[in-house]
Amino acid sequence: FKDCYLGEANTTIDCSGNTLVRAPPYTATVVADWPFDFGRWGTVTPNVQLYASGKVYFRPSNCPNSECVAAIDARFPPPGTRAPNKDFQSPYEIWDARLSWTSADQHVNVAAFVNNIADKDVIQSQVVGSFLIGAPIQVRFDRPRTWGIRVGLAW
Repeated sequence: FKDCYLGEANTTIDCSGNTLVRAPPYTATVVADWPFDFGRWGTVTPNVQLYASGKVYFRPSNCPNSECVAAIDARFPPPGTRAPNKDFQSPYEIWDARLSWTSADQHVNVAAFVNNIADKDVIQSQVVGSFLIGAPIQVRFDRPRTWGIRVGLAW
């Protein structure tokens, strides 16, 4: 990565030693279930899940770094007037919760759930468009807070 392209500045910078794209230093998932058996009334199971991820970069340039910021400032002077470059997702945690009931005969399951309880905005991917049209940044976010009920039947 000696010459990696920096789209919005229409230039290249040295990306040697940078972090790989979409490769956080860590991810972890912790899940806890607490089933309560009520005999002929079935089983109730509360469930909590935590997903954590370290910082993720979306381009080899690992912006912002000093070389990247200097290249952008040179293309869009004066320094400090450009929009902040968000070429990464900061470390984050997502909490999910579920409460389910399963009938004693295992034929019926009903679950209420909430995903992304804190409604965090998490960037999943980012692409910089052509500098010919102003280098627009297209961002795809992970799911917002979602909730619902699932019903399952088995026979």
